[in-house]
Amino acid sequence: MPFYYDFTPKDGEPALPRDEILARVVVAFPCSRFDRGAAVAEAADRLKHLTALNAPEEILACYREPNVVRCWVGDTDPEACLEFDVWEGKEMTVYAEPEDSPACEGLLQKLASVLNYHYVREEYD
Repeated sequence: MPFYYDFTPKDGEPALPRDEILARVVVAFPCSRFDRGAAVAEAADRLKHLTALNAPEEILACYREPNVVRCWVGDTDPEACLEFDVWEGKEMTVYAEPEDSPACEGLLQKLASVLNYHYVREEYD
């Protein structure tokens, strides 16, 4: 079954500001890439689909003017990376490539430590 990781702040703390997360990631991961355009385009697509499903306005609001950046981070192993979107004031959903890789487990632990977040593996259909 495919899965992802939910990253949330420890001890009930608020989510870090988007720019703080990006600054920490740049310092901690030698291989990091960011793409605001890709994240905004995906948010626009989600808005279209959610609007068609008559989603509540409180859900649609964050997609109308998305403050989001797509991130890919890694260390020295070019085959392992994490992909996630950073929204202002939101928790993060992180995808590991390749799934179940020992290298990715190390990246997940490092990201959690850098942000002072914890993470939980979630499966979806």
